[in-house]
Amino acid sequence: MSEKARFLLIGAYNTAFGYGVFALLYVWIHQSMHYLVIAAISHLLSVTHSFLAHRYIVFRDRGRIIPAFLRFNAATAATLAFGLLAMTLLVEVVGIAPLISQAIVIALSTVGSYLLHRRFTFRMHH
Repeated sequence: MSEKARFLLIGAYNTAFGYGVFALLYVWIHQSMHYLVIAAISHLLSVTHSFLAHRYIVFRDRGRIIPAFLRFNAATAATLAFGLLAMTLLVEVVGIAPLISQAIVIALSTVGSYLLHRRFTFRMHH
């Protein structure tokens, strides 16, 4: 299976996992917590899980784990910033519900995420 195919497969799994975390938190606490805080919390809960899947399954990286984890977090922080901005625009300006907006944001950030991880996070061993 090619790297791009592995990325899409693991990406779909990680997307479902991350969206599930967001959806569960949103349903449970949206009345007492802003949806952007919920999005940030769900991102933090999902990032380590995602890193390990990308490292070992997608990019098959065996380099030093700490530098790769730091680069992964920098890349995902950029993705998070994009997501929060895009979600704010979709919810506040366009008027789309937060659950639907989050699904749109995830779809839009997939290509950028692959490029960031391929060229920045796990670049050392390719």
